[in-house]
Amino acid sequence: MSIRHSAVWGRGRLIVIAGSEGHVLRSEEGGQRWKRVQTSTRQDLSALAGAGAALIAAGHCGTLLSSRDDGQRWSDVGCGATADLRGVALRDDGEAIAVELGGTVLRSGDHGQTWGAVLRRKALGDAA
Repeated sequence: MSIRHSAVWGRGRLIVIAGSEGHVLRSEEGGQRWKRVQTSTRQDLSALAGAGAALIAAGHCGTLLSSRDDGQRWSDVGCGATADLRGVALRDDGEAIAVELGGTVLRSGDHGQTWGAVLRRKALGDAA
């Protein structure tokens, strides 16, 4: 298994890596031992964010995955995006933002369970 296009997140001794072809690896031992975690996607994952036990992974073709248990189990959450997602952020209060390659900004208020567009590329062009 190759992990390229990877994103890394950690808290204490917990480290989570999300990468190519939907691969997710977890270590609860500061990187000494790793476990592969099953996901429902084969899309490359390029961004990862966490707050508390909640994690969000974002990637190619609008892929968004959500975990509520420190990355042990992942759910595919539809967001309506089709372009690659390049960045994601998650706050402790559940507010999350994901950014599409084309400039659309997506928002979630429930730790990444549901998403909606808050700023579209056209609006970005109009603001300039």
